[in-house]
Amino acid sequence: MQLRIGTRSSPMALAQARLVASLLPRHPYEPVVVPMSTSGDRWGGSLAELGGKGAFVKELDRAQLDGEVDLVVHCLKDMPGDVPLPEGLTVAAYCSRAAPGR
Repeated sequence: MQLRIGTRSSPMALAQARLVASLLPRHPYEPVVVPMSTSGDRWGGSLAELGGKGAFVKELDRAQLDGEVDLVVHCLKDMPGDVPLPEGLTVAAYCSRAAPGR
């Protein structure tokens, strides 16, 4: 069985999702990273016109709520601090931060 991990398709997001996948137990699920392009990734204009930083996370959250992925790895810089999480979702864990300058 697979544990589908949704994330943005940016290099940083993929690296973070792969780190999370490497930390998860392998039995009974095999973690699989599912890269996704968001409206924030595709938009060439001002993020304010799309509703702010949430443009990078809302489609990933919707994919989880719709059952397309089992969990989502977000970059905290992409999560708007002034918008509550959608009902049914929670921030379950944080990865430790690398030392500055790495």
